[in-house]
Amino acid sequence: MGTVIFPDAELKIYLVADLEERAIRRLREVGEDSPDELRIAKQARALDKRDQSDSQRAISPLKMAADAIELDTTGLGFDEQVQAIVILHIG
Repeated sequence: MGTVIFPDAELKIYLVADLEERAIRRLREVGEDSPDELRIAKQARALDKRDQSDSQRAISPLKMAADAIELDTTGLGFDEQVQAIVILHIG
């Protein structure tokens, strides 16, 4: 979004997380509180496939803006992610 939608944003943050953690988060979003390893692996493959598609599409490919800060959210809860962003914004 920082490259196309908000190119002049004061602060650009590119959120990343470990693929397995992203898969677990996604499964929890859809109500699977304790997914097994097979479900996690299947979801991780689906996310990886989507990531590849999103980053290679012809129109507005998903990529980090040159002036963005990458924030790895692996192991961080929602409140911790917000706190990290606030710290980045305040300095």
